Amino acid sequence: MIISGKTLSAAEVAEAFGVDQDTILDWETTDKKFPKRSVGSNANIGVWNTAEIAKYAREHKNENVIVLPFSYEKSGKLCILGRARTGKSFLVALFVERRNDYVKYFCSNSGDKTACEVRNIIVDEDKHFEDTFVFHTNFFQLSNSENDSDEILVLKEEIKKISNKEFEFAKSDSQSMLEKIEKVVRLINKIEKNNPVREKSYNYITVYLRPSEYAKKLLKETGLRYLEIIDTPGVSGDVEVAQVSKADMYVFVLRAENLQEAATLKKIVVQLKPFTASSKVSFLYRTEETITRNEDYAEADMATQKDIVAFENSFDDLKKCIIDTDLDVSNISQNAIALPPMNSKYPTLAEERFLERFTDKFKAAFDVEEQVKQEQLAFEKVIKEEKSAVSYTLMLLGKIPKLEVMKKGLKPYTDFQFINEKHNRVMTGDNYRLLNDLKNAYAEEALLLYKSFEVYDENNTPEAWKKVLVKFIYRTLVRSAEKDWGLGISYHFREDYPTRTMLVEESIAGSVVYNAVSVKLKEEKTDAYIEALKQFGILSKTWGYVQCQLDGVVYDEALKKLQIIKESLVPVQVSGREEMVLCRYVGGLRKMGEYKLLRQLGFSDEEAMKKVMDLPF
Repeated sequence: MIISGKTLSAAEVAEAFGVDQDTILDWETTDKKFPKRSVGSNANIGVWNTAEIAKYAREHKNENVIVLPFSYEKSGKLCILGRARTGKSFLVALFVERRNDYVKYFCSNSGDKTACEVRNIIVDEDKHFEDTFVFHTNFFQLSNSENDSDEILVLKEEIKKISNKEFEFAKSDSQSMLEKIEKVVRLINKIEKNNPVREKSYNYITVYLRPSEYAKKLLKETGLRYLEIIDTPGVSGDVEVAQVSKADMYVFVLRAENLQEAATLKKIVVQLKPFTASSKVSFLYRTEETITRNEDYAEADMATQKDIVAFENSFDDLKKCIIDTDLDVSNISQNAIALPPMNSKYPTLAEERFLERFTDKFKAAFDVEEQVKQEQLAFEKVIKEEKSAVSYTLMLLGKIPKLEVMKKGLKPYTDFQFINEKHNRVMTGDNYRLLNDLKNAYAEEALLLYKSFEVYDENNTPEAWKKVLVKFIYRTLVRSAEKDWGLGISYHFREDYPTRTMLVEESIAGSVVYNAVSVKLKEEKTDAYIEALKQFGILSKTWGYVQCQLDGVVYDEALKKLQIIKESLVPVQVSGREEMVLCRYVGGLRKMGEYKLLRQLGFSDEEAMKKVMDLPF
């Protein structure tokens, strides 16, 4: 029996084990190891934590119970960018139940309230879920206490008071706490600006929120269980574009300030273009038109399409290569929507009309199957009809340059060093070390792939069939690198989602995990997976929330990825931990994409594996 979700009722637990509810009630009374209900003790209201039921089933070797954790369920990420005071944070408020509170806490008319990245986690949880926020920073880990100035020492004390602590929206001091966080972040930014040699810290606020009725409907229609909306600091003056290397949808919020706005937009697009190859993009254009009738919004939307052309004309020089032509981010007018004034407290006609337009764009971002299918058919047609297609594909893959690892003059960074660093499988428990390494690794891979394929333009690649291959192979490799997946799953909803830190660790320990899991029976794989990570020095207080993939296709592919890592990437020498993350995790994702491409070309498993080993990385 396959079950999923964060909590389970008595009926669901009974169905999972293939027994009646009376048996479950009997186990509660007689079996001391059977999990306790998460809420209450009454059979009619109490529920079980899915993770605990999964652990119990595993420990009792019950092969009939397959618990699909939270992380199996579809998730999405939306990233909002633009200049300060354009309404970015207000856009988030449309997705949350506590709209008025969110506007009060995170929106401002006088300045940019978003001092750091705000990760809004929209999740439709049970009735016991509380809207909360937590401030995270790795400033401590990057600061040398021996050389800290008095200013930094005072700042550290302030950080201790507010970081990694959960605060409820409902509390009377919520606003003042967020103001303290904002003040601390600005002090951190000031110190790092005045000390450019310091490594920049990663600061962000995670906000766990119930969805608005609009968001509930949207999540249901797109099949999303979990939506992350990243609100970034406004880009203006010396504020740089936030490094968000992966999202399903990017939303650029613009306002009518002509050349200044166009220059800012171009700055954002130039920096993010390598990261948007497989993402949908929308441009929201602020209009001050009063909307009281449907006709008013239609007129405002038409005016937006006209005005936005002026922006797009200044972008002509950004469409020189083949891969740029299909990018949403390069085609502004086709993806522009009017963003009219709205009431901060309640929905209006203007909001309703805007959301109708935005919904279509949102759905398209999470319904890419048809697009991928059409790309695949075009690729297969070329392979079938063009005699040189296979050799041309191999040429494209072979021309991707090797990543620069193992810096000259440095000693190799080893597995032993990684183990001695004592990493935690949870991002917060690991002090964001691997998460920060991964952000940089993603960026390096995205830039390398983009630079590798931007050399193909109309002049040197005029043939239509070659254009199809260039676009398809580029998108395939980008999608492969963007897909966070592996053997392990964790389903504590307070963790990063998916649990990237654990997936990185799994890949770094690729040889150990592969050897441990591949020889075990299905019911033993989770225990083998956990023990392999422990063997590699990984710590955790929540191993009970961890499970090994059990789905046949997903499991086979995840295991194949680890085999590729073991045979081709583990032997590669690196000079530091970030390079190891880049090589073994991101490299494993890319090489798995290459392996699948080679199989599509007709190569056998053995042939594809050999060619993957030979391809540069």
